[in-house]
Amino acid sequence: LRSDILPHHAILPAHRVQALEDCFLFNAGKGSVFNKEGKNEMEATIVDGNGMNSGSVACLQSVKNPVKAARRVMEKSVHSLLVGEGAEEFLQGLEESEKPMRAEYFQTDVRRRELTAKLSTGNASKNNHPQKVGAVALDRWCRLAAATSTGGLVGKWKGQVGDTAVVGAGIFADDKLAVTCSGDGDVFLRHTVAQKVASLYHHKGYSLRAACARAVSNLLCERLGVQRCALVFNPHPEQPAHIRVLPLHGLESNWCSRPTGEEDFQPYDPGYCTSKSGPRWEDADLDQVQAKIRNKLP
Repeated sequence: LRSDILPHHAILPAHRVQALEDCFLFNAGKGSVFNKEGKNEMEATIVDGNGMNSGSVACLQSVKNPVKAARRVMEKSVHSLLVGEGAEEFLQGLEESEKPMRAEYFQTDVRRRELTAKLSTGNASKNNHPQKVGAVALDRWCRLAAATSTGGLVGKWKGQVGDTAVVGAGIFADDKLAVTCSGDGDVFLRHTVAQKVASLYHHKGYSLRAACARAVSNLLCERLGVQRCALVFNPHPEQPAHIRVLPLHGLESNWCSRPTGEEDFQPYDPGYCTSKSGPRWEDADLDQVQAKIRNKLP
């Protein structure tokens, strides 16, 4: 970005995120999802990679643009993270404070239907954490910054704070790279995914693409209980694209994945364990399968 007018490069991604917060289509700002009690609790973070400075807010209920609030915390507060009523009191105490929004501003029909589906069936529609927004920016002096914002999970517990508000979990930036994450925030928070991507890039010599692939694949393999897995994208011309994860214990001759790595104990001679789906493939063979799937080879 080549602007010489903006006073600080770190606000560049914040401006982009703010525009998305004003659109009801995204799970941030105006389009935020409801928590279990039918209220909106929003969070956001901005990170200045050049100075390793940051500001985060969480559990905001009346702030129109949480990413602006995060910027205020970064610039005006001695703290890096403020939550709930304390955060809103801090923002109202600033000279440039904005008028709080009424709850009706954030309430949209689509989010109400998602909450109803979640509470009635225990599951949200198709995506439990839709349309989280984030942006990274590189200015003409090669300074990096990142910003992200979300309303969190549909039907989440009151007071829940996700990865978006935690630097190193859902967002990270320094003088070499900037990362924002979107997906299962609790998993990103437990495993500090953004920080792991940065560590692989800085200390292990991974490219940025390879670092992201390694961090995500490790999470998927851990959740599925396998050593390898493949994320398969199957587009349909008249239907939403279908994305699924294949756990690679091995593949059948028709390229269907072996469904489980569970083992049976054979009590008779010689007394050993066998997989219900056959023996696990060697690492080299599984890596070749992954490569074929990535390259879309038959």
